[in-house]
Amino acid sequence: MGINGFHKWIRATYPDSYVRFGIVQVDHLYIDVSSLFHTVVRASRNKRDFYVKLNFKLQQILGFCRPKRSVVFGMDGPAPLAKLVTQRRRRLKEAQRTGRSSRSSSGLSKQALTAGTPFMLELERALEFFVCQRLSSSRWRSLEFEILGSTVEGEGELKIMDRIMARRDCVAPTDSHVIVGGDSDLMLMALLSEIPNVYVINDNSDEFAELWSASEAKADKLREEMEAFGVNELRAAWQLAPETRSFAKTSEDLTQLVLDFATVVIAANGNDYLPAIRGLGAARPNRLGPWGVYLGLRRRRWEGLVLAAPEPRAPSEMWLDWREGLRVDRRMLLAILRPCNVLPRSPPSAGTADDPKEIVDSYMKGLAWNLDMYLRARCADYRFMYRRRLQQLRGTPALVAPASLPPDVRPGRPLLPNAFALALMPRSGSQFLIPALQPLLHEGSPIGDLYRECRTCLQLSLETGEATRKLQKLITRTKDLEEQSSETGVDVLEELQEVEQESEEVRSILRELSYRREEHQENDHVAKPFPVFRVEQAVRSVPLSRYSKPETILAALGRPYRYWRTYSNGREAHKTTKWELPAPPVDKWSPLKPSLRIARDVVQTVKSEDDEGRVSSNGTGGDDLKRPTFGRTVRKHSTNKRGRGARRLYLNVRPPSSNLQRSIACSSSGVTQLPDRLHSSVWQRVRCNAVRAQVFFVY
Repeated sequence: MGINGFHKWIRATYPDSYVRFGIVQVDHLYIDVSSLFHTVVRASRNKRDFYVKLNFKLQQILGFCRPKRSVVFGMDGPAPLAKLVTQRRRRLKEAQRTGRSSRSSSGLSKQALTAGTPFMLELERALEFFVCQRLSSSRWRSLEFEILGSTVEGEGELKIMDRIMARRDCVAPTDSHVIVGGDSDLMLMALLSEIPNVYVINDNSDEFAELWSASEAKADKLREEMEAFGVNELRAAWQLAPETRSFAKTSEDLTQLVLDFATVVIAANGNDYLPAIRGLGAARPNRLGPWGVYLGLRRRRWEGLVLAAPEPRAPSEMWLDWREGLRVDRRMLLAILRPCNVLPRSPPSAGTADDPKEIVDSYMKGLAWNLDMYLRARCADYRFMYRRRLQQLRGTPALVAPASLPPDVRPGRPLLPNAFALALMPRSGSQFLIPALQPLLHEGSPIGDLYRECRTCLQLSLETGEATRKLQKLITRTKDLEEQSSETGVDVLEELQEVEQESEEVRSILRELSYRREEHQENDHVAKPFPVFRVEQAVRSVPLSRYSKPETILAALGRPYRYWRTYSNGREAHKTTKWELPAPPVDKWSPLKPSLRIARDVVQTVKSEDDEGRVSSNGTGGDDLKRPTFGRTVRKHSTNKRGRGARRLYLNVRPPSSNLQRSIACSSSGVTQLPDRLHSSVWQRVRCNAVRAQVFFVY
C-alpha cells in the first residue's frame, strides 16, 4: 500500500514532476508484479482464467512500455517484521469481516499470494514460462529478463530499487529506468537513489486501467497522453519553485532536500513500517501542512531535518543512526510539530503506561531505520518493529531529551519463506500453506494461541463490515441520483438529501466503531513483540521429509535468476542453457520447443568481508559488483561481432584479505579455487560467464 494519499498529494503539489510518457524511451523496465497479482485474482473466475489474464496484462505492459534492453519482474518475498505485523493485522480484520474464509467461488484467494506458499512457487514458474515465450519471439528476443522471486528476501519494490542501484556502473548514464508499480514507496526510494532518468508509473491509476481494454491504436494514444512521475523533473521543479530554489542550488542541497522530504512524508502520513504521528497530516484551510512548515523553517534559519555527518551539537538535539552517520535534528522536528497542533501545551501527567522519552526514542529509531532502508534499497534489520502507541508521542521534554536507545549491533535476519507464510497467514487461510505446516495454525499446536480469535474483535469487525457495505451502496445511490438529475432534469433533490443524511449517519456509526476498536485494543490487547522465534521453532519441528520435493525450496531463501536468448552452438552455450524449460501453466498454450536455446543463470550475489576477512553475502547486487567495498569501478564499452554492447569492468579490489577476492572470482567464473598469492603487478583475468563480460581483479 505504501504511503496513504501520496500519489494524489505529489501530483497536486508538484504537477511539473510528471512528464508525458510518450517522450520517454524505455531502456530498462521494472514491473512490481505483486499489486498486479491481486488485481488479476479479484477479476478471475478460476485458476485458468487467472493465468490467461495475467499473461495478457503482462503482454500489454510490455507492448505499452516497449523496453529496449532489459525487463525485471519483482515479486514480494519475506518482508521485514514491521511489514509482517501490519499485513497480519489487515488480513485478520479482513478474514473477520468477510467470514471464516476469504476463498472465493473460483477457488482463488489473495491469501494465497503470500511469499512461502506453494501457489507462489507455481506463479513464479508461470512467470518463467512467460519470459521464455517472449524470448522465443522476434520482437523481444534481444532483451534480458530477470525474475526476483518470492523466495528472495525483501519486498518487490525494494528488490527493484536494489537492481537499479546495482546497475549504476554497468549501464550508460543516459539509460532510462521505468518502474511500473502502485506502491508510493517506489517514488521516495527513486528520489533517494539519486540515479537519473528514473520514472514511475502508477499501475493503480484510472488512466493505466484503460490499458487492459485498449486496442493497439488506443494504447498508442494512451501512451502519448499518460504521465509518469520523473525524478529529474521533481528535482528541476524544486530548483525553480520560489519556496525551494534558495536551498536547492547544488546537488548537495538537493540531497538534503530529498532526505528531509522523505522524513516529513513518512512522519506525516505513515507507511507499512511506521504509523503516522497523530495530527501531523495534510494542509488545512486554517493551517499549513508539515511540508509547508518545514519550508518556512528552512527559509529562516534551519539547516535541515536530516543531516549526514553534521557538525556535533548538544546530545539533546540529535539522534545518531546506527550505520552511516545519519542524524535527525530533534529540535527541528519539534518546530514542525508545534504549528501542526500535534503537541499539547502541557507535558503528560505522571504515571502513564509508557515512558514518553522511550516512546520518542523508539520512533526516532524507526525513522532512521526506515530512511536507511530507503537509501540502501536493502533492509539492515529484518526484526525491527515499532511497538509503541503513537498517540502517546507527546511533550516537549521527551522530544528533546538525549536519546537513550543504543543501536542494534546484531541486526535481525529475514524469516525463511515457509516461516514467513506461517506467521502471516490467519487461521482461515491454512489451506494455502504447505500441508505439513497446516496443523500448526490450530488449537493444540505450540503456536496455536497466536491464531486464536478475540470475540470482541470479531463482533466489531462484522459490524464494521456491514456498515461499510451499506455506505458503499449509499455512495453508489448518490452517484446514480446525480447522473439521473443531470441527464433527465428530474428534480431528485429531496431524495438526494435523504440519501446523504443516511450516509452521514452510517459514517458516524463507523467512527464510533473505530473508536471502540481502538479503545478495546488499548485496554485488552497490550502491544507485545511478535514471537518470531516461536514461529521459527515450530517450523523447524516439522521435518523436511514431510515436505514434497518442490516444497523444500520454501525451507531456504532463494536467488534471483536472469534469462537471455543464446544462439551459439559451442560447448559453453550448451552448458549455460542446460536447464528444464518451464511447462505452460494451463492448456491454452503449447509447450516450449526443446530446441529453444534460452540461458538461465543466477544473478550474482555481491559479497563483503568483515575486519577478520570472513566473506558474507550482502544481497543481490548483480553483475556489476557495485558495492563500495570493492573500490571504484571504471566502465568501458566495446562492441562484439553481432554489434551488441559488450561490457568490460576494471575493478580495483582492496588488499587487506584475499578471501574476498577469491570468493568473488570463483562465484563469477565458476572456478573452484584460485592461488593464495599472486604478484601485485599481475593482472588476473577471470572470465565471467554469468554476465558475458570480462572482469579484471587487481591483486
